[in-house]
Amino acid sequence: MVCEGTASPLLLLDIDGTLCPVGPGPGCAMRHVWTGADAVWFRADLPDVLTELATDYELAWASAWQHHANLLLAPALGLPSLPVVSFADPPPGEVGPRYAGRTWKLGGVQRFAADRPLAWIDDDLHPDAYTWAAMRRIPTKLTTTDPVRGITDAHIRTLLAFARTVATRSRPAQRPRRGRAGKTQPPAAAPEPDHAPLERNSAPPT
Repeated sequence: MVCEGTASPLLLLDIDGTLCPVGPGPGCAMRHVWTGADAVWFRADLPDVLTELATDYELAWASAWQHHANLLLAPALGLPSLPVVSFADPPPGEVGPRYAGRTWKLGGVQRFAADRPLAWIDDDLHPDAYTWAAMRRIPTKLTTTDPVRGITDAHIRTLLAFARTVATRSRPAQRPRRGRAGKTQPPAAAPEPDHAPLERNSAPPT
């Protein structure tokens, strides 16, 4: 958990190709929900996964669904109404060939994220997004999914580990202790971490 008095990192959630794969999924049990005109599928344990992630992150939609995500999908996932990243330049319905090889959501995410630490999981992240993440001086983790499989167990572990890393960096430094004679003593040693530290910012996928 992020320590009290500090803001949790953001977790920006894509839907199509990420939470809701466009193929058979990550190899686990699947469920579906009707959205009015069609059905979308997601891993059956996704509500529990998102509940766990929400203990360390502030969840937000970063999807072409925009506010429809809160109306059509959030109830099926056991989520409250979440903040929504607004995409106006371009709007989702006007993403055309000029954005081939570019991350069309990047401008909206930059405005929404401001100076917050964040993780962003999406199937449509390109080198421009990874370059932006690497240049931020704030912890930033980008994860690209395979749209056929969507979010996997490995992705979930990565997101949880990143949140723990951010929380560790957010803790205030221990003040030196004073002994009985008034002499300053070094702070107690921190316990060994139970996982390897992650790099602060993401690198482009290879």
